[in-house]
Amino acid sequence: CSSDLSMGNKNGIHFLGKVYGDKLATILASGDILLLTSISENCPNILLEAMASGLAVVANNVGGIPEIVDDGSTGLLVDLMEKKEKYRKDGKDILDRKFKDDAVTILSDVIFDLLSHEERREELAAKARNGIIEYYSESRLGQDLINIFTK
Repeated sequence: CSSDLSMGNKNGIHFLGKVYGDKLATILASGDILLLTSISENCPNILLEAMASGLAVVANNVGGIPEIVDDGSTGLLVDLMEKKEKYRKDGKDILDRKFKDDAVTILSDVIFDLLSHEERREELAAKARNGIIEYYSESRLGQDLINIFTK
């Protein structure tokens, strides 16, 4: 969607579609929480950008996300997926993933809790931002690359 849900946007929820650059920075700066419900991720840039922008993050506990988010410290991880089922179809391995039946309830409870506890939300956001500055700054990443190539 690229609208603000004019047909019923009564709760301040906006679906903006793809945004980049300064517009993304402005949007992140105006937010309180980033919700990432992907079923598969490695190192999602939006998660790093939101944390660097000082947002509290709530993310599905999949893929590489737990390597970025320290649950309860720099954000909150939620388990939204049913157990993975693997089966073969037409000679190919298929990994079936689906959301838990109560995924929406899980998310709404976590979001409501964060919105109701500003101090907790701000604490998560501050720790996330500090972690991003420490581990993902240009100087840190540059030095890590130098160390790799000089070994």
